[in-house]
Amino acid sequence: MVLFLSLLQAAPGAPADPAADLNRARLYLERDRFAQALPLLERVVRARPGVVEAAYLLAVCYSALGRPAQARLTLLSLPAQARDREEIQLLLGSAALALGRHSEAQSHFERVLQLDPDSVQGAANLGALLVARGSVGRGLELLERAWKRDSSSYLAGYNLALGYVETGNFEGARRALTTLLARQETGELYSLLGEVETRLKNPQGAVQYLARAVELEPSEAHLFDLGYRLLRLWMLNEAGEAFRRGTEQFRRSARLWMGLGSVYFAQAKTEEAIDAYLQATEAGPKPRSDDPRPYRLLASAYLASKTPRADVAARFRRYRLAHPRDAWANFFDGYCILRGGAPELALPLLRQALALDPRLAEAHFELGKIYALQEKHQEALAGYEAAVQANPNYQEVYYRLGLAYARVGRQAEAETALARHEELRREQAANNEARLRETLLAGWGLDDEGAKSKR
Repeated sequence: MVLFLSLLQAAPGAPADPAADLNRARLYLERDRFAQALPLLERVVRARPGVVEAAYLLAVCYSALGRPAQARLTLLSLPAQARDREEIQLLLGSAALALGRHSEAQSHFERVLQLDPDSVQGAANLGALLVARGSVGRGLELLERAWKRDSSSYLAGYNLALGYVETGNFEGARRALTTLLARQETGELYSLLGEVETRLKNPQGAVQYLARAVELEPSEAHLFDLGYRLLRLWMLNEAGEAFRRGTEQFRRSARLWMGLGSVYFAQAKTEEAIDAYLQATEAGPKPRSDDPRPYRLLASAYLASKTPRADVAARFRRYRLAHPRDAWANFFDGYCILRGGAPELALPLLRQALALDPRLAEAHFELGKIYALQEKHQEALAGYEAAVQANPNYQEVYYRLGLAYARVGRQAEAETALARHEELRREQAANNEARLRETLLAGWGLDDEGAKSKR
């Protein structure tokens, strides 16, 4: 260690020496100390822009530090002949891929295989890209060829497993992943294996692997995948633990807050659910009113709450102002105002919601309730009838519809509506847990098979 430090320390005031800087940078890179190597290599490239090794190592540093645009520009500054080498084409392809320049990345990976038809890295990268772009046949052929040539290659094995998952060959993905795990345990391998086990209808195995992924790498993605899978299994205490740990570590993750709120809601802790969903509306990389999912979940919890809350009303007002042409946003802002005791202020918002979407059953229902408060019985009756026409299984409406019919002397219709209310009440009580699961999970935008975000 003393020798290593002495080699890295330049004499104070010594003139720049590109050769010495390059040697010092190599020593840093041997220890993956990219930030320390970076200024040295930048100095070398400025002094000697034609040195291919220095430019390549500088691009490696930029890539490792999450700066693919600089890596790409550094390598493209080299003469065409100088950069026509396998390692440079691979790095150019990776940088282009990170920048979303898929056609450019493909051309670089194609060139790698022209330079070396046996390149495992070239075949693995190109194969994965082709599968992602829809050229499944050739992509899988390249991935299988790379894996067959070197079954110890993490890159080839992991990309092959991803390719198999994309094409529904889950048994093949399981074989590739278990082979890799026999050599090396990583969080992403266990995470992908958890997804595979989910697709193979082995939920307990999936949870086991996802939990191991969290143990190895407690990332936001791994904590969410574990919590979401536990929630789908209705293992609420365990799911809550995963989501709480996630929100403590990643407070800006909207989906972790959504998960925690869903656990609380399922446990009938409505106010705690509302608090978590409110956090979700403030979190995330997008503008705060851009993602409708936390607002939908917040609405579900607020509908079940018995306590009017000004913070919820303010949040929905903000959402409606950001989405003035959204029927549901107008409806729920109106609902919050109505619940706060101001029916006259709610009325125009409910009418606007129905102007935007005439089949919004909830808006018809709330409008009917306002008319009933105003003793406009025919208008109230029309609102309730429109609500059940839009949603024939809207249990709560049938009770008020029955009362409205009775109030205007239509006794037979009143009895029919009240009987339908009781029928729906019994059906929904018998399937209460299933309905709650559907309510909680329908707004996530994820299928029943897996919680994976796009890699």
